[in-house]
Amino acid sequence: MKPYYVIYLLAVCSLAIADSTSCSCGHSLKKHDGQEDFPFVVRVVNTITNKTMCTAAILTDSHLVTSVHCSRFIGKQPVYAVAGEGSENVQTLKISRNHQEHAIYNPDNSLNDIAILFLESPLKFSETVIPICVPDGRTGGGVYKLLNQNVKLIGWDLESSSLKTVDAKVSPANPCRKVFPKYIPNVLFPTQMCTFQEKGACIQNMGSPVVYLDPKINKYVLVGIVSYGKLECNSKFPTVETDVSVYLRWIEYVVKRPLCHIA
Repeated sequence: MKPYYVIYLLAVCSLAIADSTSCSCGHSLKKHDGQEDFPFVVRVVNTITNKTMCTAAILTDSHLVTSVHCSRFIGKQPVYAVAGEGSENVQTLKISRNHQEHAIYNPDNSLNDIAILFLESPLKFSETVIPICVPDGRTGGGVYKLLNQNVKLIGWDLESSSLKTVDAKVSPANPCRKVFPKYIPNVLFPTQMCTFQEKGACIQNMGSPVVYLDPKINKYVLVGIVSYGKLECNSKFPTVETDVSVYLRWIEYVVKRPLCHIA
């Protein structure tokens, strides 16, 4: 084998390793009370009232991903993002009014309920402020076979302004169809997923990230965004989410920045 072939193979292997390990993303932190903290989740706050409006996840130092339900607040009133809350590295940054909603979002059935928010100044990444990992976009989405798998719904409670976590399981379409016949008359759309809550506090606001703990790398990967559910905090009700894997190429097109892909 010629020397430059060896160099080429080493370079390819190095890139492959870097693609799955060099990007610091998706880890959780243990708080003093033993609970998990999630440094890739941010709170979207009304600048005037200082009330929590919704939740978003960090994609890059300048971009957040959430639902259209959340982004609709931005055009009406000034909002800012709070990252690293509860740590010494709390960052409060203004969110630009020039956000990007999916062009064919349908409010009647919440299809394509996904939006990218732009920060007016970049976040400073640290142990307590990091991006979320995303599936590898080169596979075309659907990296994880999530049916019956455990996931977490993470969001800021609107009343107490505290971070809440819901343990849930990815469910077949039937539970969601029974509860939401108006939105899901026949089948769950392939761009959506359904989760059934097992335990934990309820999350009332939309836009919260749904994450899966990848056992191979022990990092959380963004798989969904909460789109809609029942207003009542009842564990018997399922939740419908936007399937992020379907929109990876759209996200990359809007962001135009490298994401933390997990191969």
